[in-house]
Amino acid sequence: MVKINFELSEDGKVATVTCPEKNKTVYTISKDLSGFIFYDISIDKGLLPKELAGKFSGIYNARLILENYLRAVKESKAVRRDNVGERVMKEMANESESNTKGN
Repeated sequence: MVKINFELSEDGKVATVTCPEKNKTVYTISKDLSGFIFYDISIDKGLLPKELAGKFSGIYNARLILENYLRAVKESKAVRRDNVGERVMKEMANESESNTKGN
């Protein structure tokens, strides 16, 4: 199960969504600037994936689409690189501990 962090603003008009297990992008669901009832999804960097483009009739609908997208998407290269780095550092720490105990 993928952990998705969803934070709704106090006024209920803006939501911030992150999924650190899959990518480092911060997704924002906010009211459309047209003045109608629609909501948009935006990201903090890069281009918005075409699966997330469009207008949504509420924060809940946008959240469902975003959660489905995050569950289906692969890990980003940055997250994968961080995970490999952590694993290598743990292995090096374990190896150094076993070397010091062996002496």
